[in-house]
Amino acid sequence: MPTNDFLEDGFKYRVGRGDIYLFFEKWLDEGLLFNQVELVHENNSHLCTKDVLVNSEWRWDVMHTQLSQDIKQIMINIILDINTKDKIIWSYYSIGCYTANSAFQSLIYEPANNSSLLGNWSCVWKTSLPEHIKLFLWLAFHESMSINLFRLKRHVAIVCSCYRCEALEESLLHMLQDRPIVINIWRKLNLVSVIDFNIQNKI
Repeated sequence: MPTNDFLEDGFKYRVGRGDIYLFFEKWLDEGLLFNQVELVHENNSHLCTKDVLVNSEWRWDVMHTQLSQDIKQIMINIILDINTKDKIIWSYYSIGCYTANSAFQSLIYEPANNSSLLGNWSCVWKTSLPEHIKLFLWLAFHESMSINLFRLKRHVAIVCSCYRCEALEESLLHMLQDRPIVINIWRKLNLVSVIDFNIQNKI
């Protein structure tokens, strides 16, 4: 999918009090509930999640719209906290906070995202970015950079560890963020708080 669509798709609501629209706001990983049914009954078009939640349990009898058993089970499995506000969260990170690294890793390492991004890679060459930045991004997304994790996948290297700092895995993230000499560079750029947060949370 295009990067903008990926970012938009990554955000959803974590249901709390249930003030959000049941069918027309995203709170399921699967997308809008509207897209999971054949037809939303006219009496249900303005339902909020709190209208069909009683003591954290779903009242199916309130809904005139047909839901499949699979969707019902997905809804039942969601952990609800009716004592908090509905909150927008980032789906691709366990604590719900958006970080550039979590987005980057999802783009790189999720097969569905990766294949569609690579298929639409020509758009990058049309940007106004410097040529060396375009080339860097192209190499990164195609796993073609000369780092041991990628080289091992191609049977060019026999280990994936970093020979510079002896880390267990010389990955793209290690090269850009986790290597000690790189950390010092980020700190000199006054990005110490961001980098330390990422490292401490293993982002």
